[in-house]
Amino acid sequence: MIPSYCAIGIFFGIFWGVCVLCLRSGRLSFSKAELLVFYLFSRIVPVFMQEHIAARSLLCLLLEWILIGVLTAVCRKREAAGRRMLAFYLFQPASIFCILEGMVSGLYLVFLFFMAVLALEHLIRPRDGRLLSFWPEYLSGCIGIYCTGWSVLLFHGRASLLSGVGNVLLAGSVLHVFYRVWKRDWNLSRPVSKGERSVEVPAPPSHFRTHDVVLMLLLTFIFGAIVLFRLGSTQAPETFRSMTAEKSDQNQIVLKFKENTNISKIYLFLGYQSNRCFSFSCIQPGENTWTVFDSSRVLRSAFCWNAVEVNRELSSLGLVLMKEDAAVGEIVCLDSSGQQILPENASAYPELFDEQESFPEIPSAYDQTIFDEVYHGRTAYEFLHGLPIYETTHPPFGKTIIAAGIRLFGMNPFGWRISCAVLGILMIPLFYLLAFQLFRRTGPTVFAVLLLETSFMNYTLSRIATIDILVAFFVLCMFFFILCFLQSLEKQESQGRQFLWLFLCGCSTAFAISVKWTGFYAAAGIAIFFFEALFREMRGIRSRSYAWHHVMLPMGLWCCLCFLLIPGLVYLLSYIPFQRLYPEQNLVKLAVENARSMFSYHVATVAEHPYASEWYQWLVDWRPLLDSYTAFPDGRTGTVSTFLNPLLCWGGLLALFHQFYLWKKRRDRNALFLIVCYGAMVLPWLFIHRTVFIYQYFIGGCLLPLMFANSCRQFRQSRALMAGISVASLLLFLAFFPVLSGLPVSPAYVRTFLTWLPSWIFV
Repeated sequence: MIPSYCAIGIFFGIFWGVCVLCLRSGRLSFSKAELLVFYLFSRIVPVFMQEHIAARSLLCLLLEWILIGVLTAVCRKREAAGRRMLAFYLFQPASIFCILEGMVSGLYLVFLFFMAVLALEHLIRPRDGRLLSFWPEYLSGCIGIYCTGWSVLLFHGRASLLSGVGNVLLAGSVLHVFYRVWKRDWNLSRPVSKGERSVEVPAPPSHFRTHDVVLMLLLTFIFGAIVLFRLGSTQAPETFRSMTAEKSDQNQIVLKFKENTNISKIYLFLGYQSNRCFSFSCIQPGENTWTVFDSSRVLRSAFCWNAVEVNRELSSLGLVLMKEDAAVGEIVCLDSSGQQILPENASAYPELFDEQESFPEIPSAYDQTIFDEVYHGRTAYEFLHGLPIYETTHPPFGKTIIAAGIRLFGMNPFGWRISCAVLGILMIPLFYLLAFQLFRRTGPTVFAVLLLETSFMNYTLSRIATIDILVAFFVLCMFFFILCFLQSLEKQESQGRQFLWLFLCGCSTAFAISVKWTGFYAAAGIAIFFFEALFREMRGIRSRSYAWHHVMLPMGLWCCLCFLLIPGLVYLLSYIPFQRLYPEQNLVKLAVENARSMFSYHVATVAEHPYASEWYQWLVDWRPLLDSYTAFPDGRTGTVSTFLNPLLCWGGLLALFHQFYLWKKRRDRNALFLIVCYGAMVLPWLFIHRTVFIYQYFIGGCLLPLMFANSCRQFRQSRALMAGISVASLLLFLAFFPVLSGLPVSPAYVRTFLTWLPSWIFV
């Protein structure tokens, strides 16, 4: 229920914020399409967000349709005013609270109260033509209702400060209405002087010039240098010893040392198989029998240095694989002073002691897999070697891209990360082109790119071998090409050029969906743009002389090719690595069976995780994801964390709200484009109940810099404002760089200067 209440608060805040600004500066009107959108977000979305929908909630939802029909009939004679009144009814939280709680009687009471407000407005008939003259009191009462609803949810109706605030706001708003009626004070209209307007008319658009190319390449080079700095070691064990638990001659390793050798710790570099169970035993000085000191140690991480504490004087050390098969690349033994020591019989196990120089003094994120690299990097390795495929929870194309880097540079941290780093770097010129296509000015474009480069998450995900940066790259390609198509259609350019943009958008869609199903969210967004533009085009064709089928029929056939045939074909071809392992099955069967498996996995993956966070927590950076943590002997720590720059995250909420205002008040097409793109990437997560993390907000976070730029360019002092925000974002990036890159830093610095919220855990 908490996610539904959070969604109500967000939609409620956006609507009322825009309404207040519009009411204070002039008339407010709503179209039928906007009312439909309001209804969907104020009723349908909160109800269907719930994991288990109560029958009484659906009954209340159906009942409200009847009540809305009555309200529409009452306001029929005053169409514009009636739509305003219907919008105000939809965006008061009492009705949706009654629907969520299944309170039929409460829904009737709310509707009767609203009809009383309508009757009062009808009697007053304000001269300025604005309906709902009592909107300040109405807004105050809505906030009181919202606070009371949260109090019921959190405290089950018990007295609390929240319920007290809600009751005070409700009572105060009602009393103030009676006071104003008694004083006959209901005219709130106020002319807005020119001096109060802070928005300036944007400068005329410019073309992409040489200095734009130079700036784009310079910004790309700078970001590329930062991303590639200490990306990962190029050394890692490459030879492996295969072990089989069922065979006595292949399930154990016996290491012999000099008498009274003190072994503090050993490291095992595990191959592509993870979660392997070993038993560890030793022969201590003066004894002839084996003593088991760890009977079931599970080595969890693949392509990682797994540490096992020994802390014993011994003459022999034994390792026994308890079950399944395993591949061990290297074993490193450390004495009491932390120095590497070779067993006397190292030559008996040449694969385990031939690459001792690959062991770092302190294994960190620079030297081994971290977070989901143990899945995606490992699966890419399996693709290359025709091994059984471990990670099947996402389509295969992303792992194929990662495998290209491994093919070129080997199975080492640099090799499995370089592909993601390259596409993360290429996001900078792509983002520059997208921003310039939106704003047609160099200043806002450079500002948006600087915010993206210092957004934290773009840097972190570019340095980890996971598929999120890959799908983000292709989704931004989708948004860029659909924007080019829309502008080409608006300029009435040749159909060949329009078809080219659609083809490139279709290819980007195919790649995005083949990397991660998140691409479907973006596809829904571009579908909204396409069909809206198609509808406008058909209306224009009717006013011209030539037949519609000369334009629409080729467009429809081309779209079927670009958005159905090409994505389907690319998605099937991405399963070629699967067919190498299962040659008896065709690609279609493999894709369908894996799709069923993926869907089942994502529906059922609900587990407690210390770094999991809900969608509404992403919006405020509530819980960063700790990808890697290393404690160094000198007391310093190395951390790799995934989260958004707080300036971008928190300020982005204001920028998002401003986009709604720009669209409602100024009909800014850029604002509408950004709202739809952002909604397409964020809203689907409202209906997902599996365990999720903040990195799934990454693509939505990539759109926040564009919102910042679109908002800042509206003000008269836009250059100074953008310069100040850029400097602040850069300073935050430099301050948080140690917990983003894994560089050693004092824990005191992290706790004192970087732990802004109690939920931020870096050390």
